[in-house]
Amino acid sequence: VYRWSAVAIGLVGVLLISWPKLTLLRSGAALGDQEVLGVIAAFAAAAISAIAMLLVRNLVQTEKTATIVLWFSSTASVLSLLTLPFGWQPLTPVQAALLVVAGFCGGLGQILMTAAYR
Repeated sequence: VYRWSAVAIGLVGVLLISWPKLTLLRSGAALGDQEVLGVIAAFAAAAISAIAMLLVRNLVQTEKTATIVLWFSSTASVLSLLTLPFGWQPLTPVQAALLVVAGFCGGLGQILMTAAYR
């Protein structure tokens, strides 16, 4: 309960700090529609990331690191595929190589972060 309330208070703090620019409820908003969508997406990503970290902290007590990383990676891949209809573009060979490197770095980071919670 303590950690969950800390996450909620932190996210409310971020919302309060960013509120002057987030004039969502008034006409003539300071931000454009795409910018507001970006802020909302970033806020949602921060909330989901915090929840994932709390869940990983609990999972490391009963599950192996490899199991947690496999499920996290599989879930993230499937959720990422949901953006396919929104206009994916073919990758150049350089972009594909950079994406593979980013995937390896992200996977290694996930393994190390999960191991750090032990």
